[in-house]
Amino acid sequence: MCLIGIRWEPDSETPFLMVANRDEFYARPTEKGHFWDDNQDVFGGKDLLAGGSWLGVSRKGRFAAVTNYREVPLIAGKRSRGELVSNFLCGDSDAREYLEAINRHADDFSGFNLLLADHTGLYYYSNRGKQGITRLQPGMYVLTNHLLDTPWPKAKKLRKSLEASICQPLSVGEWVKVMNDPRQADDQELPSTGVGVERERLLSSIFITSDDYGTRTTTVIELDKENELSWYERHYIQNEITTNVETQIRLSNNML
Repeated sequence: MCLIGIRWEPDSETPFLMVANRDEFYARPTEKGHFWDDNQDVFGGKDLLAGGSWLGVSRKGRFAAVTNYREVPLIAGKRSRGELVSNFLCGDSDAREYLEAINRHADDFSGFNLLLADHTGLYYYSNRGKQGITRLQPGMYVLTNHLLDTPWPKAKKLRKSLEASICQPLSVGEWVKVMNDPRQADDQELPSTGVGVERERLLSSIFITSDDYGTRTTTVIELDKENELSWYERHYIQNEITTNVETQIRLSNNML
């Protein structure tokens, strides 16, 4: 994932809302969201090149999402970041226990940001920066390819939409429209991450399109008070819609 917005309001009609875009090379093979053959409790997409996943949920009340941390030069890890999601969803450790284990082997992975949720809470961890394992309080959070709530232009845009949705709830279709915004930031707003101005400009929009790289998936997840989770995702290749996935998942255990 490359842009994630979360609104966690335990006392609202929709206690947990997540909207996200996954940006990736178009040539990288991907499997759309589905219940996994090796674990029918888990629903999510799969990376068919390195294995693992970027986003998923479990009927047991577990949620996981990962984004890459942008750094130049890239410090390559020996393990795929997709494992961080799939191993949590298929495992039994609670979120903090899992993150404590990951922390002991954090250098095995390239830079990442990881969001986990289960009955013990919502957690954030990155193997970059010095924040350590953070148990998040109810509220709104936006994650890109830097540390949590770094105010990159597209993160600020998404936060405004999350804030506005408290008083004016958005439908799934309206959230997809928010996540399909192709407008790039002005050059004076761009971060400096070492990729050059032209690349910074390309990556500054919520929805990215280029010849070989761009937004591959938009996902909207809503969890209601009855522990019913709605999952909607739309897949693209160069801005062309290829697949829509929509499902309802009844969680057997509480998530948050």
